[in-house]
Amino acid sequence: MAQHEERSLDEFRATGLMVFANQFLHIFGWTLVVETCDTSGAQRLFPARTLARGFPDRTVVEAYQKVSAWMVKEAPALQKESLE
Repeated sequence: MAQHEERSLDEFRATGLMVFANQFLHIFGWTLVVETCDTSGAQRLFPARTLARGFPDRTVVEAYQKVSAWMVKEAPALQKESLE
């Protein structure tokens, strides 16, 4: 089995995990930024310093809902992987 399987930034963001990763990084004044080029649709991800400390409540609630839905969908595969 491969040690990792590359996924898209769009998929990572859709799971709600980007919010939680950034919420943790905000503790230290850091954030992960996704920059999209309008003309090509190309994306790049880079760390940056930020003054932000957290997200609005609605953003966090929506991220919890997305992560919960992702966990329900992916739980069988995660369990199987943990047993391999």
